[in-house]
Amino acid sequence: MRSLSLLAIVLLTGCQRVAPIPASMREVTPIGGSPAVAWVAADGRFEASFWGNHLSTRAVIRHQSDGELRMALISDEGVRLLDLSTTAPATATGPGFILHAHAVGMERIAPALAYVVRHTWGPSNAARTWDGEVQRSDSADDTRWYGGEPPALRLVTGGEVTITVDDYQPLGDVLLAHRTQAESTTRTLTITLGILLH
Repeated sequence: MRSLSLLAIVLLTGCQRVAPIPASMREVTPIGGSPAVAWVAADGRFEASFWGNHLSTRAVIRHQSDGELRMALISDEGVRLLDLSTTAPATATGPGFILHAHAVGMERIAPALAYVVRHTWGPSNAARTWDGEVQRSDSADDTRWYGGEPPALRLVTGGEVTITVDDYQPLGDVLLAHRTQAESTTRTLTITLGILLH
């Protein structure tokens, strides 16, 4: 019951946690997800606190031109801890990701991690509408909030974790989310992209 109350508060205040889009940028299409070009983010970092544990690893994310996202977590000693790719949103018939490999116990964070990767860097086909001075888009498993300068995806609510996108960095002539953080009552996940390669 407490988690439902927290979710209601987040949904009611979601647009208040996002900086407004300046009047001079109201005609600019907000940034979110990934461009159609393939890219790789090497030597990034993944930090997690979950169920009393803390984890810090290297992270590599690959975005294919077809929209598939693949992420590997690698220990500082070079051991592959988790390797997954996102497919589509989770449904009654599937979890929304494929788990390629994992160390013992790491499968527990795979659903939340796949959700964060998909909603931070995956495509959003839902139409955006104005909600005060920010924009929002609603889909089957989330609400995405766009705001700030430049107008960009800043917050994702409605799932098992609430995602906050802190900043963006250039990839050629486009911008990609640079740091994303997801929080729930039991866990915090942070992904920071590293070197971006085409």
